[in-house]
Amino acid sequence: HLGLVEVRSSSGGLGRGLFAARDLADGELIMFDRPDVLIRDRSLIAIHEHMTERRQTTSRYANICRLLMAEGGSSHALEGLALGRRDMFDPELLQEVEAAAMETSAGLGQHASERYQRCLLAFQSNAWRGEGFMAVYARVCLLNHSCHPNVRVEPQGERARVTAARAVGRGEELLTSYAEAALLQRPVAERRRALAG
Repeated sequence: HLGLVEVRSSSGGLGRGLFAARDLADGELIMFDRPDVLIRDRSLIAIHEHMTERRQTTSRYANICRLLMAEGGSSHALEGLALGRRDMFDPELLQEVEAAAMETSAGLGQHASERYQRCLLAFQSNAWRGEGFMAVYARVCLLNHSCHPNVRVEPQGERARVTAARAVGRGEELLTSYAEAALLQRPVAERRRALAG
């Protein structure tokens, strides 16, 4: 489905985005995307149990970091992805991510800690939640957010299915909502806080 979309610079300083390469009909299938990074809930549970058996306390983000770094390539897939602006993240989340990066990179130096932090923030900024997993999709990650989206992203198994939520004109940026419908009814500041953390 690459012929339906093209990657271009997005307006408003949002980095790259996906744009309609031709007119798209309401409900039209735009693409399926397979995950570049996939973390199953059962993997997080297994690593938590392993760390508990070793009597080591660990955070959820430290466990995610361990999985990302152990996947042999997952961290590389995250390195090129956009991050949300640091001021948009919840300060508590930033503290958790920093602590997790320091814990998992212990003995590897400051450069490793900074790399681990960036990978965790890229994962937090780009991961989609499905039934029993979290995934990062290379093309879906290029969809920027709008409170008035023109596409829908729906998990189908571990793949992401992207369809037009309304008719979309050629050259129009494809935008999805990172929030659930109920959150979109709240004031802007509240939505931003929810999306940041």
